[in-house]
Amino acid sequence: EVFPEIVEVSSKLIEPEKDRQPIKFLMKKQKLEGDGAFHEKSKKNKKVNLGGPGVTKKKTHGSVNRNMLKNQAKKRKDKK
Repeated sequence: EVFPEIVEVSSKLIEPEKDRQPIKFLMKKQKLEGDGAFHEKSKKNKKVNLGGPGVTKKKTHGSVNRNMLKNQAKKRKDKK
């Protein structure tokens, strides 16, 4: 088959003929090697709890019933 002379030959390439650049991979790859998260504790952090004081102070927190405290104080005052 002979190519007709009427048809113009263009030097421009159409989309399928163009060389496409590879798409940049934006997701980071996970590192498989490395021991950063798992390491031996330092000597100062290897302390063991040996008991400490036997009795600790009672921790008071939260709301206080003022009326009850007032009545207790009144009873103590009346006893004297």
